[in-house]
Amino acid sequence: MALIRVLLSTPFLSTLFLSTALLGSPAIAQSKTSWKLLGQPVIELQYGEPELSQKVSQLNRRFQEIASRLNPNQTWQIDLAPLPKPAPLKKGEKPTPALPPRQVTIRLQGSNLLDVAETDALVHQAESVPQLADIWMRSLSNFLANPANRQAITATINLPDQIIYEGITYQINPEVALDRGLFRLSGKQFQGKAIFIQLPADQKSFEVAELTKPSKVLPKTLYLLNPRFQFIPYSK
Repeated sequence: MALIRVLLSTPFLSTLFLSTALLGSPAIAQSKTSWKLLGQPVIELQYGEPELSQKVSQLNRRFQEIASRLNPNQTWQIDLAPLPKPAPLKKGEKPTPALPPRQVTIRLQGSNLLDVAETDALVHQAESVPQLADIWMRSLSNFLANPANRQAITATINLPDQIIYEGITYQINPEVALDRGLFRLSGKQFQGKAIFIQLPADQKSFEVAELTKPSKVLPKTLYLLNPRFQFIPYSK
């Protein structure tokens, strides 16, 4: 498996977007791709279809599985799987240059995230598998070193990058809304998730009539509840 783009209409983490520029002739077309987290390019990839889409889906699932278990307030360690140690030399034997490994695994907090193989190095014109794996690992590590990025990723895992409400598209904002006790169910759902609205601070929220009274004005912001029971805003 190699690194990839994220979310076609998968959860935000997601928010991972894919921007593609086709290269070469249609018969051997490959895609130069930016794998993005939170809308920011993290790793550049180059694959042909359908391999590209398959790798994107695999990486999305794996990244979300791992990140959903992590604490955003702690540093996330990204490293490469330990390379095999050379066999001990016999007396009088001279060391021989070790051949580069044919596969290296990028790990996130000790869990296998991505396998980098010889075919990946060839496609990306890297000198070796370890060289390509190191480039990808460092890029991902630099992005996740920012505490704000870790907070936004964990807040938006398993949430869609957009919702449709009354025919209007609302885009996710990768942040956690302050809960002042003013969130109420809108009576509608998106992909099985309840959509919430937030009442104005001066509204008498205990008056049921005010909560159920239909309004012709669409709210500027809607909210979904993430697995951590935090309200995540969506704006039109």
